[in-house]
Amino acid sequence: GHTFQTRPGFKWHGMTEVTNNVHSLYVQTQWGNASRLESENMGRYNNRYENAYHNSFVKKAAHPGEGDVFCKLVPLWQLQLYFANARGNADVYKDLYEKIRTSPDKSTPGEQQLEFTKIMCDITGRDLTRFFRLWGFYTPFDDEVDDYGKKRITVTQTQIDRTIADIKAKGYPEVDEKIEYICDANWKVFKNRLPVQPGTATKSGTKITMKGWQNVVAYEVYKDEKLMFVSNMSSFTLDSFVTDDTKVFAIAYNGDKTEVTF
Repeated sequence: GHTFQTRPGFKWHGMTEVTNNVHSLYVQTQWGNASRLESENMGRYNNRYENAYHNSFVKKAAHPGEGDVFCKLVPLWQLQLYFANARGNADVYKDLYEKIRTSPDKSTPGEQQLEFTKIMCDITGRDLTRFFRLWGFYTPFDDEVDDYGKKRITVTQTQIDRTIADIKAKGYPEVDEKIEYICDANWKVFKNRLPVQPGTATKSGTKITMKGWQNVVAYEVYKDEKLMFVSNMSSFTLDSFVTDDTKVFAIAYNGDKTEVTF
């Protein structure tokens, strides 16, 4: 993967051990192995997806500030799963590399990060601003990041607003599916646009277990209308006890929500 990293457009500071692993995951899964993002137990979290969801969607971490390089990798791999696996555009990353290779380089890591989001929208012909906002690419950031040496990464609100405006001006259709929840285990749900089929659920202390549910791309847990946890697994553990005001929703590929009852 490192051999094919194209700097700085797809290897800006902070991404040395991130973008190379798009290649690694491709090889790993093409050989029939389970994706490391899906299968590696993280202790507190079932896998890297669950860990990344918590950091980005609950804690709202900026992408440059995500300390786990494999959590940082999740949205990049999701673009492959959605556009290549689910929608048949097998050349999505080939097109990205070619666009980066033939385009002028931006001068700072923050600008390079934002330019990547514009290029991905251009080559897919889709407005991905909601996706990138969720994953913290459009969260202001100004701090040192250690990536084989410390360097300051700055992403300002003005830069973010300009980037989003440039993308919106292209008139690309928005992706109306919950691609932030696509993963190695459910991309065929997106491909075939399968609706959720309800099952049953139990709760015990901090643990929630689903049985018989099908085509769920994620479970969202709310308390007092605030998102508390997200999982792509049928059994998961919360940080606090499940109470009467804890609400769980099964999320379909298109964003439809089915409330889980216990």
